[in-house]
Amino acid sequence: MSITHITAHYLRREGDAPATLSLRQEPLSIDEPKSRLLDQLKSCFLGRLNREHGSFNSDGESENSMLAATLRAFLADQQEFTQATTAIMKQMEQLVNEAALEINAHFLFFVEQSEDTHHVFYLFIVHQSESLAISDQLDVTPSYTIDTGASLACIKVDIIEWLIRQNYAYLTLSSPRGNAALGEALEKLTGFSSGINKKEATKSFLDGIESFAKQLPDDKARDYREKVVEYCMAQDERDEPVNIEELSRELPDIDRESFVREVRI
Repeated sequence: MSITHITAHYLRREGDAPATLSLRQEPLSIDEPKSRLLDQLKSCFLGRLNREHGSFNSDGESENSMLAATLRAFLADQQEFTQATTAIMKQMEQLVNEAALEINAHFLFFVEQSEDTHHVFYLFIVHQSESLAISDQLDVTPSYTIDTGASLACIKVDIIEWLIRQNYAYLTLSSPRGNAALGEALEKLTGFSSGINKKEATKSFLDGIESFAKQLPDDKARDYREKVVEYCMAQDERDEPVNIEELSRELPDIDRESFVREVRI
């Protein structure tokens, strides 16, 4: 996938003072360093065990999510990318002030697109770590690097799953560890809802997998389980949901209709 849009903003709030925003007026240029940065951030995000999957909160007819409304306006060419991300930052500024939340972070916005027009939106909230370096003038100077550890937070929206396939797990949220207040602010920003009970969903899925395996000869059951594991690991690495019909096509020499019925029960 390749980057189509990228920008960065900055939000700071300390003590009792109101939050201050620093906003870019133009999108950032797309180049190799920024592509490497996105790859690094995605890798860290996909390694997180605290990723939650769900959808925008909805009353049945419309989504109760400022983020969803802003993304729809951007995708419909009613707002430019800078306008859309600025609106998101102003909402975040309001949430930070309401929660009296201290923050000193950069907000990195990306849109990625694959060859088949598959769009994915990312918002990474990153902090910088300070260290020391030796300059070209052989002097000791401060140096800053992006912290991809516990402080990293991310919002991901799989736009195809959201608008076209309408999969209920199109929204992924990874909150920073040890900062529950920021996590709550991000939930309010997204209108995060319909979170998946991973333990319950995994148990139900595995029960269905094993139930179908018992209907196969031992040698086939072994290959069948290996293929299921390979598929599920690949989906997790891409932060994509397991698609039962798609999985059935990855399993040779089985009754696909029976498999889908068994695993969905």
